[in-house]
Amino acid sequence: MSHNESFDEINEILPAIILVRLDSQRLPGKALLEINHTKLIEFPLKALASQKSFRPIIATSDRKLDDPLEELAKKYHIEIFRGELNNVAQRVCDCIQYYQLNSFARINGDSPFLQTDLLLKGYKIFLENQLDFITNLLPRTFPYGISLEIFNAKVFLDHMNHTKDSYHTEHITSFFYKNKDQFNFQNISMGEKIDASNVHLTVDTKQDFDFFEKMLNFDNSILNKGLDDIILLYKTLRKDSL
Repeated sequence: MSHNESFDEINEILPAIILVRLDSQRLPGKALLEINHTKLIEFPLKALASQKSFRPIIATSDRKLDDPLEELAKKYHIEIFRGELNNVAQRVCDCIQYYQLNSFARINGDSPFLQTDLLLKGYKIFLENQLDFITNLLPRTFPYGISLEIFNAKVFLDHMNHTKDSYHTEHITSFFYKNKDQFNFQNISMGEKIDASNVHLTVDTKQDFDFFEKMLNFDNSILNKGLDDIILLYKTLRKDSL
């Protein structure tokens, strides 16, 4: 299925687990870096909290270092789960069990261009087809930072709860992609013969952050526009900076 096909409203609320911590190796504390008085983590938080279709849950570590994320959760009246630091898969499993979730979307806190319409479209397909998971990464045709990953909670727990594989504890969905033939899944693509996987819309480094700020300063309404407009602005500004 392609990105541009229309979809009807759904009544189910989608739990969205936002993975974030404040000691990123390449850009420490990036979640709290501000652009125009808005913290980086607030961009996806606002997008999710502004729609009744989502149940956002911040999933972070239980260290004092990550206490500011609890303050943000209170500010936006959203739930928070604090658990394992390095075993991200276990943190997600414990979060699923604590909140008794049936399904969830995996959200990265360093992706400010979150596309709620893509999440809702994916969730509708996920529910209608009773999938184990739905993704847009098999193969990736969307930009980095525009991910769709929705999982059946029981399927996720069956394979990831108490896993000892250190790679999969950090890269929490890699097991399912590596063993995709064992699962009932669907992939959403950007569209026929469209590949935007060379577009980088996640914030991993200071250079990424500066470029995100440049995009917002050029067009402060870009976050409210469609993905095609975002990609066009990205490519235009990239070309200008070469």
